[in-house]
Amino acid sequence: MENAYVPEASQPDDGYTPQWAIMDAPWFRERYRERLEAATDGSLTDAALEDFWRAEGMEFAPNRLFDEAWYVSVNADVRAGIGLGIFGTGFMHYRESGFARRDPHWLFSEGHYFRRNPDLTLTAVQRAGYANGYDHYLAIGDEDGRSAHPFFDPGVFRVSCEEARLAHDGHYGGYRFFLEAGPAASLRTSWYFDPEWYGRTYPAASAAVDEGHYVNLLHHYLTNAAPEAFDPNPYFSEAFYLATYPDVAGTVRQGTFRNGFAHFMAHGVHEGRRPCEGLDLGAYAARSDVRIPVADGRFPDAFACWIADTLRQTDASTTVPAVPLSDAQTTFLVAEHTRTMLPVLARTPIHFHAHQEYDVTVVLPVRDTFLPVIATLVALHGSTSARIAVTVLNCGSVDLKAELHPFVRGMRYVSCRRTNTLKACIDAALEGKTGPVLLLEPGVRLSYGALDAALDTLRQRHVGAVAGQLVGGEGTVIEAGISVFRDGTVERCGYGLEPFASEIGFARACHGGGNAPLLLDADLVRNADLPASLTEWAALMVALCLLVTERGAQVRYEPGFLAYGPSRSSSATSASSVSAALRDRFRRLLGSHPLGVDSMRERARWASKGSHVLFLCERLPAPHLGGMFARDGDIIAAMARAGLCVTVYSLDEVIGPTAPLVADFPLTVEVIRHRFHAGLPDFLHERADVFDCIWFAGHRTLRRVQVDIHRMASGLPQANMVLDVGRMGAIEGHRRRLIGGLDDRSRLLTDLQADIGDDWLCQSVLALQNEDAAFIRYASGVEPLTLGMSAAEPVNVPTFEGRSGLLHALPLYGPGDAVHDGLDLFVRHSMPMLDRVLPEGATLRIAGFRADGVDLLGLSYYPRVDPIVSARDLSILYAKSRVMVAPSRVSAGLPYEVVRAAGFGLPAVIGRDLAAQLGWESNVSCLVADPGIPQEFAEAVLRLYEDADLWRRLSDGARQAVRKAADPGGFAARIRQIVSNVGVEVRRA
Repeated sequence: MENAYVPEASQPDDGYTPQWAIMDAPWFRERYRERLEAATDGSLTDAALEDFWRAEGMEFAPNRLFDEAWYVSVNADVRAGIGLGIFGTGFMHYRESGFARRDPHWLFSEGHYFRRNPDLTLTAVQRAGYANGYDHYLAIGDEDGRSAHPFFDPGVFRVSCEEARLAHDGHYGGYRFFLEAGPAASLRTSWYFDPEWYGRTYPAASAAVDEGHYVNLLHHYLTNAAPEAFDPNPYFSEAFYLATYPDVAGTVRQGTFRNGFAHFMAHGVHEGRRPCEGLDLGAYAARSDVRIPVADGRFPDAFACWIADTLRQTDASTTVPAVPLSDAQTTFLVAEHTRTMLPVLARTPIHFHAHQEYDVTVVLPVRDTFLPVIATLVALHGSTSARIAVTVLNCGSVDLKAELHPFVRGMRYVSCRRTNTLKACIDAALEGKTGPVLLLEPGVRLSYGALDAALDTLRQRHVGAVAGQLVGGEGTVIEAGISVFRDGTVERCGYGLEPFASEIGFARACHGGGNAPLLLDADLVRNADLPASLTEWAALMVALCLLVTERGAQVRYEPGFLAYGPSRSSSATSASSVSAALRDRFRRLLGSHPLGVDSMRERARWASKGSHVLFLCERLPAPHLGGMFARDGDIIAAMARAGLCVTVYSLDEVIGPTAPLVADFPLTVEVIRHRFHAGLPDFLHERADVFDCIWFAGHRTLRRVQVDIHRMASGLPQANMVLDVGRMGAIEGHRRRLIGGLDDRSRLLTDLQADIGDDWLCQSVLALQNEDAAFIRYASGVEPLTLGMSAAEPVNVPTFEGRSGLLHALPLYGPGDAVHDGLDLFVRHSMPMLDRVLPEGATLRIAGFRADGVDLLGLSYYPRVDPIVSARDLSILYAKSRVMVAPSRVSAGLPYEVVRAAGFGLPAVIGRDLAAQLGWESNVSCLVADPGIPQEFAEAVLRLYEDADLWRRLSDGARQAVRKAADPGGFAARIRQIVSNVGVEVRRA
């Protein structure tokens, strides 16, 4: 194999004409009128005109999509080439070679196009038949609404066109429409440039456009000869910025940036620099209502968000603010909505299963409320595929059957005489019934899938009742489970919170439910001796839940058991008579409940008898984040399966597309998302005496919170603390120095002691792997336990013949880190060698997590590099790829993806340091090669890719290594043992 080379894009295929080289005859005639009149009689047809252009060597741009003057002005080598006669024009240079990497127009950036659209690479678009990114953009990208330049945001331009009532014809998007210099040329195309303000502020610029020197005002701003003399909008001042930041002024003088605003967009906006007097952009960017839309991609940065906010505030100054609806108005609107459904229901009535087999019995008490009952039954019918038998308790004087039968069929009606208690009526309704029973108030409407979620929970071991989440008409929570204190006082959990807020967005044991829907086992509530004074529905529901607990079963709160209902500022359960009745009837049971004081509220909310673990981490873990984050997720899942109550608290905020989702955590895990490190002291104070164990995910986490732990020590477990050391920067730094030939053991010891110097606070210290355990012993003398990792092994995986391509899936957490360094080395030096010998179609897939600051644009230009994706689930890629590459020269943290890939039978070529960390032997579980010797690494990849026998042997060996070191069962057992060792009770496996 030969040495590495610098890649260049290939020429377009013969016979193919890129979009930027297609003749625009009317424009061409006007643009080169004098030249055409001198060379021809001026009467050429369109076809003849193109023939003339080709005969002349296609020297001049055939359309407005290439800007000759701008291209020559920004490419000094092209200017020099033209002066020397090497090129006749800038377009000739672009057509022959510049198209590979150069920008052809002041409003298109090839780099921006690929960065903002990571599903595209130069290799990918050329494989699809396009010459380059610009060709792809003009052909389909523009019409698809893709962004190709900071100053042309398709969404902003579309809104501008709609406000101006402009529409364009033709099969292309807004980019060409804007360049045609019609009415659209004066519209806003981004948040950064305000053409209306610019024209008023710089009348000379408007005059230059009118005289034809520029296409429009944006063209003037981006290409004028005095870039520091013009501001793009009223919120950025060149003079202020350059005077305030002399370092920027120096780079502008040196020509590194065109002007101060160019620096601001590239760096200053992300560094929190001020764009003008009086605007603290750093403070504004730190606000959560700014970070979230920026991270989600709604705005490119905080400055754009600020401009949008400012414009919205201006527009909103004449807008009447919305007034929240009252409870009565919400109830009225629901009733009217239900009324509109009656004609449909009269033609096609709802049918339930009165005399057939059923999965669940529904009991509905009705007191002369027709429309709320209809609303409840319609929602109930659409909430599940389960077979439902409905029993209506007629607690009023109206003939309900006559009223409801035209619209709802197949229900059983039970008359409740006024002398009967409500409990007696329910007993009558359940006569002969077994299995799940849903108790539901009129007006409460189940959401889609709610009943299925409750049924799944009721099937769990030891569960006898399930309480739901009830949301009021104003969109906030009425009830998410209840707490019953020792004196019989009832308190609704989650009242006033947003649905699925951190405090209520997970399943947990609770004391019961009141106004929310309640699903329970009929056998557990039959023939109960309950106080006759409990005449209100909500009070009776609380009593039934306590009865379920008294009879040895558990009541669970399930947030997915979601319903909507009338808002209630107070509950019938708050009456003192209810508290007294509950206290007298359930004295023995309530004797173990917390007292009704503020300090006990959180403990009461956690009704579970299991042990409660506080999992403290720097960032919320999730599988798609890879490495230690994925392992932390496995630890949390194993704790939940062991019956532990787990609360996950993150010190740092994570927003945007990479933020963990609700589905990334077990249903029973509480995830505190929005309090962060600053809110930890208050959180620990609120949760005093709630936690039985604290698990520190990483030594950095422990170091950051140690002061908070000391301050709140009186309410925290004193002898139940676990430190999972995790990734140690000292080890990575030592390995990097070893590459340079420096084996400084003294510095290693100092760095290690700095990493784990706070481990004395914990009763148990955990190491990632045996090698890490040895380092910990060396630095502190502590004997750590090795926890390891977990990797599931699929039963069936594709064979050698069913796979193709290379995969790099290690997470990239920061520019220049060990993984980024190894990937850059492999793509730039090993891939060009492999490009000459790998079979056609064998490409490199770069997947896995990638932090925002990691720029892989340069690598995307190399041969065989597929579009770079950040897949949340890599399983499909593990199953379809033939060879995993992990070319890191230094092992940084956990090679989780290599192990997971091995479980899928995907063998890897890895560096020696990583192999030593895993304890894997070359030619047994993997191939080991030196990433620092590109040819050696490339040859190992090629050998494994083409040798079927070798591949099968290593695939089997890799799976055996996973079974030995990362068995999920053994991993879970170790976690149970670790928690037990610090005195926490764990459910038997």
